[in-house]
Amino acid sequence: YIPNPPPNYIYSMCNYLIINLKHSLSQHLGKSPASYTGDTYLALQNLESMNDIHEWMYEILTGFLHELQISRATRSDPLIEKAISYIQENMLGKIHMEDICSHVGLSKSYFSTYFKNKTKLNFRDYILDLKISYAQEQLKFPEHNPSELAILLGYEDYRSFSRAFKLRTGFTPSDYQKKYIQDGN
Repeated sequence: YIPNPPPNYIYSMCNYLIINLKHSLSQHLGKSPASYTGDTYLALQNLESMNDIHEWMYEILTGFLHELQISRATRSDPLIEKAISYIQENMLGKIHMEDICSHVGLSKSYFSTYFKNKTKLNFRDYILDLKISYAQEQLKFPEHNPSELAILLGYEDYRSFSRAFKLRTGFTPSDYQKKYIQDGN
């Protein structure tokens, strides 16, 4: 029998891993990774079980992997670069695959397959990751209302936005904003 290490030890090790990976990814990309911009240690302390920590770490590490895959695909494929550029320019609001397909000149079914083959990512997951990262940055400011941000990002209701945000960050948007502003002061 090996006893579990104290929670602070686990938080510190996970925090160390995320910070080092963010640094390495920053050097590789030439910019800070957008897939996770929150306060790692603060987010970890809010998690209640080893399973919660496992799920949260999986989401963060998967986000880093997705960002690396998109970076590689964008550098090597002009169609993916054009699609990513369009997505980033039109991120606010509801992004429709049909609009992107029209912009890059591919059919919807072919684009979906092409995007997945080139980036190893599901198109819908990529959009979700991008929107949640944007939301994290905006929620660092007290004047940004989480409900209004949900609508701005194209969500039809706050509940679906909150559920997606919590899955990715471990916090509801409101809790993330409160914690970030409280600990930032």
